[in-house]
Amino acid sequence: MSLVINLSQFFIPMFLVRLVGSPLAHAGFVQIRHYGRWGSFCDWSWGLTQGHVVCRELGYRRALFTTFGELFEQQSGYLWVEEAQCTGNESSIFHCDLTYIRDNDEVWGCDHNHEGGVICESSTEHGLNSTYNQQQMQITFFIHEV
Repeated sequence: MSLVINLSQFFIPMFLVRLVGSPLAHAGFVQIRHYGRWGSFCDWSWGLTQGHVVCRELGYRRALFTTFGELFEQQSGYLWVEEAQCTGNESSIFHCDLTYIRDNDEVWGCDHNHEGGVICESSTEHGLNSTYNQQQMQITFFIHEV
């Protein structure tokens, strides 16, 4: 008897989220990889709840601050998410209720001056950033017969 499991139901690869626009690995605008391209979040309803989820996902303990607009180096490219509604208990920002932007030309009040960012708690710069080495990820499965 063979067992087929669709792993995409159980985990989100950590290299689909990154922080950009800052020389510090633990701070920056939050970007996700969506349809093969990196893009940012609007700062609508962006707060510590969303920041905690992102920081934990990247290997940090928690968010210290969330940022809006021009604190970090301004980015270009896609704005993927208009709004992210999280409870704070999610293991990934992708498990939050995300309202995706369908057409960047039709978004009122959301541009690169309104990107959501975060500063994560870091004592020694540990965690993941855009230079994350995918070969470091290891997954171990244990199958128990019942």
